[in-house]
Amino acid sequence: MRIRLLPLVIMCATLMLATRLYDIKTLVEGVGIAEVNAEPAKGVENGATPVTEDKKDKFPSLADPKDINSTAFDPLNLTAEEVKLLENLSTRKASLDAQEAGMKEKELVLKTVEERIAKKVAELQKLKQDIEGLVKTHDENENMKIKKLIKIYETMKPADAARLFSELDLSVLLQVLGQMKEGKTAPILAKMEAGMARTVTEELARQQDLTDAAKDALKAQAAG
Repeated sequence: MRIRLLPLVIMCATLMLATRLYDIKTLVEGVGIAEVNAEPAKGVENGATPVTEDKKDKFPSLADPKDINSTAFDPLNLTAEEVKLLENLSTRKASLDAQEAGMKEKELVLKTVEERIAKKVAELQKLKQDIEGLVKTHDENENMKIKKLIKIYETMKPADAARLFSELDLSVLLQVLGQMKEGKTAPILAKMEAGMARTVTEELARQQDLTDAAKDALKAQAAG
């Protein structure tokens, strides 16, 4: 009796197992469908608008990579207006490049000229310093000569000094008489020829007036 019931028990267990597996499959499929229905559409998070097929067509960046590749830039598809615009832009760029090159060349030329001018200015300044040095040396030598002449003339007799003064150049004579003491100058002028003595006296007076005017101007400038 037990031997006959065993096949029946096995068959019942198999049917029960098949039924159980079918229920589990149905449950799993129901859960998957519910998750799909509950998942928000792409681009809906944070209040965004779902991407539709129409918008994919309007915005190639949202379309499939195949669609993007199919709309790649093709110069053969440019219109006449677009070609003309590109030509104008190319011409404009060439013009700007030429202007920039010209400006750089001018800057280089100006820099070279400035360097030459600076060199010339330095040379002129050095030349000026050399000339001023020579003039100063010359003036010092002349002053030394005048002082020596003054000492000589002051020790001479008025008549001898007057005779030598008549042979001197007027400018030198004025320098000598201008630096001599008045006590020594008067006797010499008295022994000189009248016309020469008058000329020397007038020039000495004029130089004295110029000297006094220069001193007054310096005093007024210092006071102001």
